[in-house]
Amino acid sequence: MDAVESNMIPSDPGSHNSHHVVEDTAPVGSNVFQMPPEVEQLLEELDAIAREDAPPERLNLSKDIEGQIRLVFSADYGRQLSAGCWEDSRLKILGVLGLCWSNCTRVHLWDDCIHVLGQISLREYEALHMPLQSSKVLRQLYLGSSYFPLIVRRCPELEDVAARPLGDIIRTMEDLEAFDASYAGMSMTHWAQVAVALTWRGVHNLTQLNLSGNDAIVTEEGFTILARVLQVATKLKRLDITGVGMGEAAGKALGEAVALHRELEELELNPELEEWEDDGTQNSGNTQVIEGSITGGPKECPLGRFITSAFLTDHPNQSVRSLTIFHWTVKGPQVLRLGVLSEFLRTTTFLSHFTLRVKYSPRTYILGCESQDLFEALRANCSIRVLK
Repeated sequence: MDAVESNMIPSDPGSHNSHHVVEDTAPVGSNVFQMPPEVEQLLEELDAIAREDAPPERLNLSKDIEGQIRLVFSADYGRQLSAGCWEDSRLKILGVLGLCWSNCTRVHLWDDCIHVLGQISLREYEALHMPLQSSKVLRQLYLGSSYFPLIVRRCPELEDVAARPLGDIIRTMEDLEAFDASYAGMSMTHWAQVAVALTWRGVHNLTQLNLSGNDAIVTEEGFTILARVLQVATKLKRLDITGVGMGEAAGKALGEAVALHRELEELELNPELEEWEDDGTQNSGNTQVIEGSITGGPKECPLGRFITSAFLTDHPNQSVRSLTIFHWTVKGPQVLRLGVLSEFLRTTTFLSHFTLRVKYSPRTYILGCESQDLFEALRANCSIRVLK
């Protein structure tokens, strides 16, 4: 037991300073309970944070306050109170925490607060998020790695509706500029709920969207939903979907959406690889160039379909200034097809940053003919200033 707990709950339940079970003092049917003194103190400290004249950019609870919250939400503490008093105490704390959040311009749902809570109910989860819906200052919303699996573990009721309160927040945030759900563990149900909110009126000021590492977007349906979001998020300047394998149909749908975009400046994506029959003659280890052929032309691979739809059409996108093609895998052997990337790099006059990143690739190959075309295209390009 840490210092906070030992100070609040003496080991001798019969001692003079021990905390006895708090009985309901209100009449039957009333929701008013006598708050334990430590809960009242915690509420006062949180209320002081919520009322700060110059609130911090991001909520930063002290270790002492985090310890007090952990204590009140612990099962051991709950056994010392009546059920109604414990529930009321928790709801009040979550409500004030939500008010603290609503004064911040940047909110990290998991890291700022939820990680210190134990098991919570759906009602409590909604009580924590509700004040954010009326925030006038929130500009950046971050979920946190594995947010959805972790929150469902704390509240099984959220299995299918974890994104609903989140969607309510997004729909009311007219000035939301950045939404980061990177590696948040979204299911297709979660992504569909989030996307509905992102296509609401509040998304029109969104400039940054990070959906990297969410397997739900890998499917054709997931990318179709993403394309619909891009059609509405007309002010979007940065999109990161690395760690999300983009297939052929998905590449075409995303490319068509990007072609219509006039504000997008930074794009990071992750095309799917194609299987390669390794005859054992190639060296395993790092990414390497191989000689050979593979079924399908340069426009038919995932990256080829995206580049063709986005940049090689009659009305191409000309706003993207930075393009990152990211790939990682622990499988092998596989081939990273560059498709018509060389054709695009050879002719583009607006791209200034180009990055080709391949990591964690024990046996990832690039076709020799495509590799040669890539180097020749880069030599011929006159607009790229940063190459990685």
